[in-house]
Amino acid sequence: MTAAPVPAGADAVVPVEHTDAGTTRVAIHAVPRPGHHIRLRGEDLRAGDRVLTAGMELGARRRATPWSSPAA
Repeated sequence: MTAAPVPAGADAVVPVEHTDAGTTRVAIHAVPRPGHHIRLRGEDLRAGDRVLTAGMELGARRRATPWSSPAA
């Protein structure tokens, strides 16, 4: 699931597209690599980056921006 929390100790995410989509048991069709499909909070921002400006329309993605920053 996109943007879902990663469980403690997990070092990779397997997209559902790489599984048989099972619910009780899941077969994984591709070997995950450490760090694969994991993005760290705020890794796309640097200190001082402007992420919102006055008058900007706030859709769902922009409303989440403050909570995705490293300072959140």
